[in-house]
Amino acid sequence: VEVCSGYLRPEAGSVSVCGVPAMASSARAVRRVCRSSVGLLPEMTVRDHLVLATRSSGSSLPALIDRAVDFGLGQWLDTRSGALSNGNRRKAWLLTCIPSAAPVIVADEPFQGLDDVGSAAFTEDLRSWSRRALVLVVAHDWPSNLSPDQHLHIRGGGIAA
Repeated sequence: VEVCSGYLRPEAGSVSVCGVPAMASSARAVRRVCRSSVGLLPEMTVRDHLVLATRSSGSSLPALIDRAVDFGLGQWLDTRSGALSNGNRRKAWLLTCIPSAAPVIVADEPFQGLDDVGSAAFTEDLRSWSRRALVLVVAHDWPSNLSPDQHLHIRGGGIAA
C-alpha cells in the first residue's frame, strides 16, 4: 500500500500509477488511497472532512454526502470526528480518502470495524469502481458477499496468485 501510494520508495525498480511515478504529486489525480489507520482531525466534523476531500479531489459534495447517508452517517454529518464511535470514524475515513472513483483505488483493511450498513455500502462502491478501475483491497477479513477477481497471497516476502 505504501509503495503504491508513493509514501515509500521500492527497494528496487520503480512504481508507476497509470504511467505516472507513484511518488509524483500528479499521481494523486489518478489514485485514491485509504490506509488502515484512521487519521481524521478530531475537531473537524464529518461534513468538514467531506468538504475538504471534495475540494482536494474535485469530487461532488452532494454525491459524497449521499454516500455518507448510504454508509449510515447521515445523522452524524455535523458531529466532530473525535466524538464518533470507532465504526463511524472508519466510515468517515473511507469517504474522506476515497471521495470518488479514480483509475486506481487502494484500500488497506477497509472493512475493519465497519457495521453491516457500512460494509454493504463500501462493497457496492467496490463493485461499481471495479467495472472501470483497478481496485486493490488489502484485507484479513473479507465480506462474504464480495468476490474478488483475483487473490494475491503474500507470505514470507513472496506473492502467489
